[in-house]
Amino acid sequence: MQQKIEKWQQWIARIQDQLFRLMTYRSFNADYERIVNDNPRLDKGNNYLVYFRAVYGDFAAMAIRRQARGHKDSVSLRGLLDDVALNPTILSKTWLRDFYATPGPTGIRYDRRMSDHLADMTYERYADASGSVMDPAKIEADIACLVGGTDDVVTYADRAIAHDEKGGPKLDSPMTYDKIDSAIKVVEETAKHYVALLTGAGFLTFTPVDQNDSIDVFRQPWLVH
Repeated sequence: MQQKIEKWQQWIARIQDQLFRLMTYRSFNADYERIVNDNPRLDKGNNYLVYFRAVYGDFAAMAIRRQARGHKDSVSLRGLLDDVALNPTILSKTWLRDFYATPGPTGIRYDRRMSDHLADMTYERYADASGSVMDPAKIEADIACLVGGTDDVVTYADRAIAHDEKGGPKLDSPMTYDKIDSAIKVVEETAKHYVALLTGAGFLTFTPVDQNDSIDVFRQPWLVH
């Protein structure tokens, strides 16, 4: 059991890091779009502007596809959920209580009553509101939400980025930033459940705070004559 838990913890750590990067790049792209759209002197059809948009769009679509589609030889959120679904009794309330009672990296140990209370709240919210082992219905609901909420973007990534369909990609409608943002939100919200269950960490968002004023690059002249 412990070996399986450790595998899931390693996977969710990698997934979390990938989502940090995706959310950071989404934030950068939003800044870039705002700067471009607020500058009336820029030709919005300029090839360089089109390039920057395409780079982010392709990266984000493939990052979503990576998490939403499982593969036996790769780490993904879908793969993690599928594995948990096959082993729901491993992620038990007893294990989570013991995990929450273990001192964290800072060495701080909660009072056992408090750690049990926090573990129970997390478990009831994300695993099972009444039982003592992971409710398969909750996992299946998370899988259904992940698949359904990312389907348009995954289809686009399959047919227009990862592959070039014969006769051109067959899509119901064009890909948009709104669709990408919606899919990212689904991946983020689903991942939060398993980050909380497997690491004890709670996140409002995976978008890191930009502490380096990255937007400053646009305040400097790029060509010096």
